[in-house]
Amino acid sequence: MIAELLPAQPQKVRRACVPVSVADRLLADFGIGRIDAYPAYPPPIDQVDLDPADLAVHLRTLLRWRRIPL
Repeated sequence: MIAELLPAQPQKVRRACVPVSVADRLLADFGIGRIDAYPAYPPPIDQVDLDPADLAVHLRTLLRWRRIPL
């Protein structure tokens, strides 16, 4: 769903969530940063929010990956 909505209507996407390890890799490889979400996810939930605007710039490249290598 985000793959269709983000390019078409980026202003409507407010959150994009991924596991912490994926967020770390996206930051290192593409500069896609985390945003502070309220409320924050508790530690057992391995998830963080990304900046949808940063994600939108790299979405086409990311969708070509079958899996993000960690």
